[in-house]
Amino acid sequence: FSESPTYKNEIMYESHVSNYLYDDLREAAIKTGYIEYRKPIRTMSLSSYEVSGNFLKTFIAMKKVDKEYLDQEGIASFFEDGIRSTIQKNVKDDPTIAKIDSLRSKAKSPLLTERRQLRKDLRKEGLSARQARLKINPLFQARLDSIDLVYDSLRMMEIRKRFLDVRSTILDLSEIRIDGQLIPSNVDMSRFYLHPNSGERGLLYHIPIDSLPMGPHQLSINRCSSLYDDGSCSYFKLTLPFIKVD
Repeated sequence: FSESPTYKNEIMYESHVSNYLYDDLREAAIKTGYIEYRKPIRTMSLSSYEVSGNFLKTFIAMKKVDKEYLDQEGIASFFEDGIRSTIQKNVKDDPTIAKIDSLRSKAKSPLLTERRQLRKDLRKEGLSARQARLKINPLFQARLDSIDLVYDSLRMMEIRKRFLDVRSTILDLSEIRIDGQLIPSNVDMSRFYLHPNSGERGLLYHIPIDSLPMGPHQLSINRCSSLYDDGSCSYFKLTLPFIKVD
């Protein structure tokens, strides 16, 4: 048999339940003092060893290789922003979104020019700047708002697409099997997630298991760990047993 790290980890986790790889076991072990410190989740964590219901709740940790791959696709700027509250910093650097913003400015420019000219004319007639704004601005606001509505919609469609691309990429670099059977990736069942263990960034992924019988099963993930020069991956395999109880 091979003595590679992949082989040894696969054998160990197939026959051993590790507290570090299950959310419920990890928290119980920390609370009782069995585990003295938190280890970061580097590949995957299941919500529990004993599973009930129709979905297996899984956390897939983001890796450096994900960002390297996304660099090639030109959307790496959205890698970390997926789980932050603001996306303005990186959105402005996206060429498609920058083009939408430019088209918005061009659409609004004639209206803004006309509005400025009318306010100047009123100032010449003796109105104050405030009086001129109050009289002229309402005449243009509805048209400006309608332009913003159109381009805001286009902008958000592109942002959602970028985040979908990021989630799809992480799943594409994570081949998942249950009992040896490949689980087709479903990006709609994934969401960006900040894991409470120690703030790991990644995806919360719900895998359907309604067709699995009760009893022991094995979840395995072939996770891309590094990229070769030709764009292919070196994979790390991790296998986690779980019990379906109902």
